[in-house]
Amino acid sequence: MSSNNGVTSIRLRGSNPGLSTMLPGLNTLSAQCATLGSFIDEAIRYLASARLSIMTIDYHAGTGELTLMVRG
Repeated sequence: MSSNNGVTSIRLRGSNPGLSTMLPGLNTLSAQCATLGSFIDEAIRYLASARLSIMTIDYHAGTGELTLMVRG
């Protein structure tokens, strides 16, 4: 899935077993956000609502892959 913000795929990493349930919501947010910055802002809010904190963000512009390391 490619969006206007350049993100083609999202990966969540962490030890929380429920991370896979967060991916559909993040993909929906990515499709709605026009810039990478606005998507990151919305992703922080979305994950915080599930009591998850983003520890690191890794974005590869060439592939469009965004990896979020989360804790919680």
